[in-house]
Amino acid sequence: MEKVLIGLLIIAVVLQGTVTSLPLVLLILILLAVKMRSPNVFLLAFVSGMVLDIILVHPPGVSSIFFLSVLLVIFLYERKYELSSLIFVLSITAVMSLISSFLFPTPQRFLQVILAIVINGMVFSLIEFLIMIIINFAIQKNKKSYDKLLESNKSVIEKASEQP
Repeated sequence: MEKVLIGLLIIAVVLQGTVTSLPLVLLILILLAVKMRSPNVFLLAFVSGMVLDIILVHPPGVSSIFFLSVLLVIFLYERKYELSSLIFVLSITAVMSLISSFLFPTPQRFLQVILAIVINGMVFSLIEFLIMIIINFAIQKNKKSYDKLLESNKSVIEKASEQP
């Protein structure tokens, strides 16, 4: 799942730098922070911010500092709130997208914030759904192997249960 999100981050950097003014990189970084919970996200934020600044011809490091600040806030609240909840993801997306729209002026700020919330909510829900499918598949697979093991050792189990 981490590799998929990192791939999405690369696509988001290219799209935000060339096609759209939506804060796609910010959205993916929030999802990476929530799902990975690893300090490696800070490196990804710094590199993606520098590349985005170069593409958008911003002063180098401005986006990186903002992205690192967002991740710092997320990791500071890690113990206080449940990061993997949809409410947290949507609220942090709303606040940080609004701050981003004022730091990096964009047309139709509030429409972009609403779109960012909807996009991040949909992507987060899709990721959660895929994770549930993968976990369910693993449980079913393990249940079948457990049933086979139980069937092959049925006589041993019966003997052990008969002994006082």
